[in-house]
Amino acid sequence: MKLARQRIEGRRFGLVADTHDVAVDWPAAVEQIRAAMGPVDAIIHCGDLTSLKAVEGLAKIAPVWATRNPAGDAEPFPPVLIDGPRILEVGSAGIGVVFALTTDPINAETDPHLRFPKYSPEASMQMLFGGKVDVCVFGGTHEIGRAHV
Repeated sequence: MKLARQRIEGRRFGLVADTHDVAVDWPAAVEQIRAAMGPVDAIIHCGDLTSLKAVEGLAKIAPVWATRNPAGDAEPFPPVLIDGPRILEVGSAGIGVVFALTTDPINAETDPHLRFPKYSPEASMQMLFGGKVDVCVFGGTHEIGRAHV
């Protein structure tokens, strides 16, 4: 399988995951997301969006680039919603986007900090993205507002 690479333009990006649009009042959630993000050039969604209504709602804010949870999300809708991983190229930076790092083959742990007990971070990025990326974003943790450093 060829790794999806997409050049995107912009300087300010919104990042979301685990939105589960069928489990919430999605129109109200979109407005909350819009207010929280402010103006953005694009939205990166790391999966668990459930249906294409999530993409449609977020696209009213900005263009959306998403990966899907193969176990529960809508079928792929390229180039917007794809099976991951994918790399978004912004200027000279590469953003690796994947649904989850906590599943096979990586099996990273996220509590309380991001750890890679099975493979090193470098080996994990090689497996997922074919090499180093400048930033790796992922969902699947169901944690709100927490960044793993």
